[in-house]
Amino acid sequence: MRTHTPVSTVDKAEPTHDRQFVSALARGLKVMSVFGAEDQVLSNNEISHRTGLPKPTISRLTYTLCKLGYLSQDSAGRYRLDPHVLTLGFPVLARLSVREIARPMMQALAEQYGVTVSLVLPGRPLLALGCGAASAGLPNSKLRELGVQIRDIVRRIEFIHESSLSGLQGGA
Repeated sequence: MRTHTPVSTVDKAEPTHDRQFVSALARGLKVMSVFGAEDQVLSNNEISHRTGLPKPTISRLTYTLCKLGYLSQDSAGRYRLDPHVLTLGFPVLARLSVREIARPMMQALAEQYGVTVSLVLPGRPLLALGCGAASAGLPNSKLRELGVQIRDIVRRIEFIHESSLSGLQGGA
């Protein structure tokens, strides 16, 4: 059986002496953060195990998140993230100009080599910011050339990403 270790900043952010910190909100976000891309559905028991929170707390949180539209429940009582949860991230993605700058390069690379190219944030669980895909397969004779072009594109995207993040942090 596969074990799952959630990657979450919520775990580190529950100060006990901070009057401004809302523990209930942190717990709700913690519940949503335990769903990975490979998880179709999770039971309250699985969510409880992954978060370390008591099952009665998880039951109340999953009920609330369902009522708010962030989780949906199947006929067996298991939960999945509802597409509505994406509304939380769209404003952030819209501000990342790196997507628009990188998209033509990603699509050109995808078309030239017949691969799928994704742009992800470093240091996070894979959060795809953009994708380019092609219909043709990769010819073996192009593998070496592809490696050189990928390194060049990665350097350009890293520079764009760092510049974009600097702009976001400066505007905050």
